Amino acid sequence: MFCGSNSIPSAEFIDKSKLEVDVSENWSQITKKTIGAMKFCIENFEFDFLVRANSSCLMDTELLKDSISHDAVKYEYAGPVQQGKTFVSGWCIVLSRESVETIVKYYQKSDSLLFDDEAIGKILSREKVFPTPLPHFEIKEFSDYLNIPSKQSMGMRFLRLKNDSGGIRVDPGLFGTIFELERSKKSSNNED
Repeated sequence: MFCGSNSIPSAEFIDKSKLEVDVSENWSQITKKTIGAMKFCIENFEFDFLVRANSSCLMDTELLKDSISHDAVKYEYAGPVQQGKTFVSGWCIVLSRESVETIVKYYQKSDSLLFDDEAIGKILSREKVFPTPLPHFEIKEFSDYLNIPSKQSMGMRFLRLKNDSGGIRVDPGLFGTIFELERSKKSSNNED
């Protein structure tokens, strides 16, 4: 199937856990791929919020759900906003259904020239929807995790883990270790 540069690509499930968007697999197509997936979600799922995350994000979904239930307006377009940026970083973007619909409706050909996180921010800002920064920590090595003050980590919804050794990504090992530590922290807090 051909997808013209002005249109949103189609998407379909190729099995129960994998969505395939009809664009080539490269970074220059990431925005079209993200918008195509959003369009698919609008057309096929009932949802109040959508989280666009990538493999470097460790998210406390229960805390995020609880936070949204107390202040849904704050989460219309939210996530980690880097200093000097006007959009939510692509490793974890929280969007209300209305924001996803706005993105799909107002997507323009020129938006595909930007990476998806910046394009999302640009589309929403044209429609007067601006990001709400959410607390997060960026972890490049295990000592960064160990140095997070425990009081601060208790309210943390997102951790970003991006680590490489000599140009080779080693996130999975670090990710697994931190995930297990966070899970055990949560278990011990629930027992108290």
